[in-house]
Amino acid sequence: MVHFPKNLPTLIIHSKGDQMCDIKGPRRMVDKYFKNNKNVTFVELEGSCHYLTSPQSLLASVPQIHKWLDGRRKRSRSHEGLMQ
Repeated sequence: MVHFPKNLPTLIIHSKGDQMCDIKGPRRMVDKYFKNNKNVTFVELEGSCHYLTSPQSLLASVPQIHKWLDGRRKRSRSHEGLMQ
């Protein structure tokens, strides 16, 4: 993670009950590398699905993705005036 750009907007999504990849791994990674990085958002979804493209997961993940993208767009618009 040494070369991970600090200004790169990043969304990390993980299911709390994932049986293939325990939630503890992403939690540790986010805590260790991204704790104070305002550009990184970590979302923990309810459920146990590993594949975020499954119908079950899409119902939970798509609204979170939209929310994150909307937040990025609003932030970008608020900075547009600074560029002129």
